[in-house]
Amino acid sequence: MRTLVYFCKNSWWDDRKARKVLLPLAFAGLEDCRTVLVNAPPAAWRLENRPLAWHHPDAAMNVLTPVRRLPGQRLRPIRYLNQRSRWSMVSSCFRQDGNTVVVLSDPEDEYIACIARRAGYPCWFDWTERWDLYQKSFSTDMKMPVYRMDILNKVDGVIAVSRELEKEAARRVEAVFHLPNAVSDEFLARLREPESIAKPAEYARIPEPRAVHIGSYNPAWIDWPALVAAAGRLPQVSFCMIGGGNDQSVPTKLPSNVFLLGRRPYEELPSYLAHADLCLLLYRPSATSAGDPTKLYEYLAAGRPIASTPHPRAMEMRQWLHIGSSPEEYAEAAFMALNACDRARADAVRAFAAGHTWSRRAALLRDTLFEQDRNENE
Repeated sequence: MRTLVYFCKNSWWDDRKARKVLLPLAFAGLEDCRTVLVNAPPAAWRLENRPLAWHHPDAAMNVLTPVRRLPGQRLRPIRYLNQRSRWSMVSSCFRQDGNTVVVLSDPEDEYIACIARRAGYPCWFDWTERWDLYQKSFSTDMKMPVYRMDILNKVDGVIAVSRELEKEAARRVEAVFHLPNAVSDEFLARLREPESIAKPAEYARIPEPRAVHIGSYNPAWIDWPALVAAAGRLPQVSFCMIGGGNDQSVPTKLPSNVFLLGRRPYEELPSYLAHADLCLLLYRPSATSAGDPTKLYEYLAAGRPIASTPHPRAMEMRQWLHIGSSPEEYAEAAFMALNACDRARADAVRAFAAGHTWSRRAALLRDTLFEQDRNENE
């Protein structure tokens, strides 16, 4: 039995189901594989009403929630003590049998990497973002911590979500594996027959046609000027922003055909996409080029036309997208995309998305990590 011990930067219980939850779950769905997913530790005095240990009913996956005992996580000595405690809480749930690999997803978990390797476990880092790019795009009153990447010197290998991160990791780590994001098989299956999905109730007050964006509102990585230009170019289209942010995340003046719908649970997203006429990818490449937009794969699964900024991953899939580099070009791309959809193209787009599922990614991860481990042992 192959065991993936995945230390999640976030929590299984978060509404937003992204790579650091969907990839371990897909791995647990493979034959002869199981997952131990370790949640980010909440402070002992902030425990939610969640079990500390939980077994997924539909997959060979245990979800553990270790507790952080000490405050001041930014201080290295306290971080070390918390991470050592976190490891001791979860290490009894798996064994060192030559078929267990530890994967970390938080660059601050450098001490867990050291402890795991000393215990004889191969340890990899799942690198999915570069916070320094985000911070460069923030205004002075919006700040985000930039993590030091010391962890790259303390792991056996790096799983890189993008080619940019793959190249950067290769300068410091010998074993690097490029593994892009994907769409869940369940998400894809639900969108195979979009006509059978019930329309969201709030769509009743939003006129058709509808263009949908899913994700953060944060201006550090979302191109609001491109959206405003598209809304002005297409006043008959309702632009629906599904995601989150605060008052500083949204321009003070928006066209009347822009609707801020706020956050929605992951399980409800297929219904919004099934009844959308256009999907919007609004990432600023200057801030997000090191990442890989999960929503892009979800848009493709819906088979809807997509208007995108020139993000590196979007450029690799340009045959399925309409791309605009400036706000004016983006507005034109949205216009062209909205008028380029037909049933045959939608089916072709969904077929393309079927080649980019989390189950396929998990199989590649299994073959890479455990083959690498066997080679080193030999």
